[in-house]
Amino acid sequence: MGYQYRHSMWLRTRLFSRSSVNIPQSDRVMHQDVLLSIPVKTHQPRVFLIVGQRNDDGLRATGKQSGSRHTRVVLSHGAGGNTGIWMYQTPVLATKYRVITWDQRGWGRSTNESGQGGNPTTAVADLKALLDLLGIEKAHLVGQSMGGWAAADFAIAYPQRTLSLTLANTYGGLATIDDDILESYGKNVARAAAAGRPANADIADPERTFQFRQIQRLAPSRVTLYREGDGVEGSWLKLHSSDSDKKLEQAAALDLPILIITGTYDPIFPPSVMQQLHKALPNSTLHEIKTAAHSPYFERPEIWNKIVLDHLAGSK
Repeated sequence: MGYQYRHSMWLRTRLFSRSSVNIPQSDRVMHQDVLLSIPVKTHQPRVFLIVGQRNDDGLRATGKQSGSRHTRVVLSHGAGGNTGIWMYQTPVLATKYRVITWDQRGWGRSTNESGQGGNPTTAVADLKALLDLLGIEKAHLVGQSMGGWAAADFAIAYPQRTLSLTLANTYGGLATIDDDILESYGKNVARAAAAGRPANADIADPERTFQFRQIQRLAPSRVTLYREGDGVEGSWLKLHSSDSDKKLEQAAALDLPILIITGTYDPIFPPSVMQQLHKALPNSTLHEIKTAAHSPYFERPEIWNKIVLDHLAGSK
């Protein structure tokens, strides 16, 4: 089986359009979305892709990337997301950039037949294959939560193909789970409760929470990252942070701008942890969104989008 990609476009709301590429009928799937297949020598899962762009004269859906905006931005979702979770980013960023989102292995419409979903090494290989397929030599990388591992690891492995790196509510495996982080986790849960945020609420606004949950239900994850009783110490975070010292050193040596975004009430990657990460990365800037928790891109997209757009504009 090869990698397979679905192409569609965005304009204000999500619009689906069939590509002009001729694909055998047997390769077509739901909603008449077009699939492109990359032949590979080893068994690989299907990975679906959305390419978003908005032109002044409307959208043109073709089988390849085209249009006047050639700078690419790749958005990598977290464990609670999929391609649809970027609904507040894609139309905005696409006014200036070609925006690419993808379902990581085992999320959304991507399969996980190999059982490697949630593995950062596999995610980097998938991301590279995606860029190779589209003929993208360089791109801005944005990773949210779990997606930060794919983005950071790719930047370290392929710095020549990375224009900038955004770590949104994630340390991307560049910090070790230790007592300080565990203590910060507990403190931030208490801080959120003291501020009157609903218990265990990533997004305070109930209407936006409903939106978020519906997107998750449309394309749920088929990967188990957290098991009941593990806690933070025994979690996926701990497992994939074992080589953080080496990776942090490599990330600090990168000659590219790095944006770090955090939310005041984020219990998973508390601001105190993100501040330490910022100090360790010479080329980084840090923005804390005061009224958000772990998903400010969805909770406060107007603030998040401006921060990211400013960062991208300055990353020439």
